[in-house]
Amino acid sequence: MSKNGITAGEKVYYDISDAGAKKTYRGQPWMWVLRDTVQFSKNLADVEERLNAAKRTMMIHTGWGSAADNSFRGADYSKNWVKFYDDKSWISDFNDAHPQMDGIFFYDKFVQPSYNQCLGSILEENYGKITPELIYRDAAGYHATGDTQVVVMDPAGE
Repeated sequence: MSKNGITAGEKVYYDISDAGAKKTYRGQPWMWVLRDTVQFSKNLADVEERLNAAKRTMMIHTGWGSAADNSFRGADYSKNWVKFYDDKSWISDFNDAHPQMDGIFFYDKFVQPSYNQCLGSILEENYGKITPELIYRDAAGYHATGDTQVVVMDPAGE
């Protein structure tokens, strides 16, 4: 988390049929774009502006939190576009495996959109009582070790 209260997360993005995401090796390395966006953005509007202005290279799913906005966004990031999501919108229609829940946005570990019910069912079952401990102890524990990174941040410092 930056001193401005901006947080970032990322996961691999395998293009789904007809999405049209492209990649290139010419441009700004994605990890530098994420680093600069966290370091220099003051809010989600700055995040969106920086991601759109970047000479993007790879295809990744990203997640952004902002203490200043008390909000978050997901973004699919590729050479040819950036698409932003929140708790009301997603890559595809919400479904039983990826339910819509106010105040919650997530990508699970599988190709998106995933129809794996694991993470969605844990979040839905605990909706309204989700804590950092639930995320790192219970939700993360259902994924195999070695291919999962869990970071729990509290931009409000509570």
